[in-house]
Amino acid sequence: MDATTEALASLLPPWIRIRLAADASPTQSTTPNGSGAVSTTGPNAAPCVTIVVRRPSVVPELLQRPSIDRFASAYIEGDLDVEGDLLAAVSALYALESGGIPLEAIDAAVAASAVTVSQEASPRPVAREDDATAVKHHYDRSNEFFALFLDPRMVYTCAYYPRDDASLEEAQEAKLELVCRKLRLAPGDRMLDLGCGWGGLVAHASRSHGASALGVTLSTAQAEFAAATLDRLGLGEAEASVRRAHWQEVEGHGCFDKVAAVGMIEHVGVARHRALFDRVFGLLRPGGLFLNHGITHPSPGHYSTGMEFLTREIFPGAEFERVSRIANTLEDAGFEIVDVEALGGHYARTTADWLARLTAHAARARELVGERTLRAWSGYLAAASVAFRAGWIDLHQVLARKPDRSAPRTAERRPLAPAK
Repeated sequence: MDATTEALASLLPPWIRIRLAADASPTQSTTPNGSGAVSTTGPNAAPCVTIVVRRPSVVPELLQRPSIDRFASAYIEGDLDVEGDLLAAVSALYALESGGIPLEAIDAAVAASAVTVSQEASPRPVAREDDATAVKHHYDRSNEFFALFLDPRMVYTCAYYPRDDASLEEAQEAKLELVCRKLRLAPGDRMLDLGCGWGGLVAHASRSHGASALGVTLSTAQAEFAAATLDRLGLGEAEASVRRAHWQEVEGHGCFDKVAAVGMIEHVGVARHRALFDRVFGLLRPGGLFLNHGITHPSPGHYSTGMEFLTREIFPGAEFERVSRIANTLEDAGFEIVDVEALGGHYARTTADWLARLTAHAARARELVGERTLRAWSGYLAAASVAFRAGWIDLHQVLARKPDRSAPRTAERRPLAPAK
């Protein structure tokens, strides 16, 4: 094992080994993180992960600038493999990137390896694609691919875990119910779901709350799946429907009582947030409620420098904004802010559950989308789970109301979460 590989191994936890593809003996960390002894049994057992290097030049690249972005990019391209827990490996790289390892230790490892450290390049800007192209890139792979890791309702947004032992299925149903309760859905309400995905919220709002729900999506695959689901459930056009349309194409001034946008704002682009909120404001009746559910970031308008691979490989043109700026833009559009709730911890668990399911069905996923795409999605889910758990990114639900000056204020109570 060369000095550069040994230097990188010295910065990683002792339960991570590194070996070259042609080398049978892995290098294990001995300093500065521990003696190298790893417990592999018992309740406190550490995960055992081996990083297999297939392109040796990737090691000095990671040593010079350790980051999730570099690690994920190398993994996607097949320059390295991970034997064992991918989520644990990404967590270890996050510790390097976020300062969990003292700079002195990194400097010492670089010096020992004789690697020349280059200046860090600025992140490559990711061009925004038109909405239809971006949606097709992400969502129109195949319904069967998404079914490998989503719940049976095909809900592809942050779940809400009412108990520590709740299943993904229970958590997604609880999330749908939480959204409906926050919107105070009542029988006969006209509800609009912008970016409705496979129609899970539309079906739940109609069946469980008696709402007349309309969903819109730009994905043909999603619209066809949702229409088939609503038909199978026996829901008529007046009760629930989904159509393929852009949010700007929805018409009807003041004709909706409630509007939800669950996991859509990330794709809209920060520059168009005000246009989106203006559109929703016009669609709602006075006193109507709007729930915006989306990923947020402490730095406005972009991923952090360690997450650019997501915009390259998974979400072309996606942008995240600060929750405070989202709330300000809602107010600028005329809304009153009713409630804000952070659910990032729930999204950390959701993405981890999705990764576990995708890993369990890796063989079929490989048949459907190919090796590189499988690696990209596995890397995305692992990186997202780590980022949400660390607070690098977050998920906020913001509930807003279109003012009704003719109605007096009442003593409102926050809708209770679904019962445990």
